[in-house]
Amino acid sequence: LMNRGYEMRDAYNYCIIGCIEPGAPGLLGGRTGGAWLNCTKALEMSLYNGRDPRTGICLHENTNGRTLATFESYQEAEDAFIDQMKYYIKMEAILENT
Repeated sequence: LMNRGYEMRDAYNYCIIGCIEPGAPGLLGGRTGGAWLNCTKALEMSLYNGRDPRTGICLHENTNGRTLATFESYQEAEDAFIDQMKYYIKMEAILENT
């Protein structure tokens, strides 16, 4: 835990959060977010060129700029999904390491 920025006294007072993640009681907030990546939502976003159809918010447009209405092949749809997954996995890694 000390290599993640905890003081020695807090590291010695660790506990297990969730299944296997060590943390200092009262300091982490219990966020074990790796299991919170929503792959189905990334698929939905890929079908709308990165735009949430409910809110209209777009965090990352598909690299190919296509939507469900404009995909010309399965491969284009799959590429868009992989593109969205890469973006959200990167955001998850940043979130979990800050």
